[in-house]
Amino acid sequence: MMTPAHPPIAHGQMVTIDKSRIMERIKKQYGFKTNMQLAAFLGVSPQTISGWIRRNSIDYDLVFSKCRDMSVDFMVWGRIYQEPNQRLHEIAKEYYLSSLINDIPTLKEYARRALECADLLIRELKKSKEK
Repeated sequence: MMTPAHPPIAHGQMVTIDKSRIMERIKKQYGFKTNMQLAAFLGVSPQTISGWIRRNSIDYDLVFSKCRDMSVDFMVWGRIYQEPNQRLHEIAKEYYLSSLINDIPTLKEYARRALECADLLIRELKKSKEK
């Protein structure tokens, strides 16, 4: 399970987003090594990127329009989006496994019955070979 990028925030609490981390995630996503490459991608000057970092500001409209294939949740918070169906599948699997573990006596009974069936089949095969 994924751990949150930030500690929980109390309702109504002001949050300051580190814009330089947003830019680092964009660089990582697109394989850029320098702010100059990032600036060229966004269509701004390297000085604009430096100014954003210095002032902890960013042109969200520009960034979101250029990075359409990036999840906003990942870009801003560093959280990786998980498809709802995938998450539901994981929850169902965890529930199923925990229910099996909690019902060991039933599992033992199924195993006992399966062994009885296997023994019966082996005896029947031996009888058919003897004939």
